[in-house]
Amino acid sequence: MSLDMFGHIDDVFRSATITRNSKSSGSYVDGKWVEGVVTQTAHVANIQPLSMKEINQLEIGADRIKDYRKFYINDGSASEISEADTWTIPGIDGTFESFQVDNRVPFGRNYCKVIAARIDL
Repeated sequence: MSLDMFGHIDDVFRSATITRNSKSSGSYVDGKWVEGVVTQTAHVANIQPLSMKEINQLEIGADRIKDYRKFYINDGSASEISEADTWTIPGIDGTFESFQVDNRVPFGRNYCKVIAARIDL
């Protein structure tokens, strides 16, 4: 039996469709650097703010940006998610950068939790 988030999400925390932006590594073509291609994929996720306890445990309380979110990916397609990804959330301005990823999908489990911080431009 595998760990699965499906059915554990209540009505208080509604799922939304968020966009994952992953960039492939660049390469040299004829002696010139060519940037990698950005791939966008949509995921259904439960979006929650971090609690003060979680912020203190991560030792990020002294950072200037205070907009950290955690996503629980609950669409089952999380095998490619990594800390190099950025995220776009509908209804929230800005882009979020992955800060910490707990991805158990490649190990036969259907569980992926991402902690992301809003990028301050």
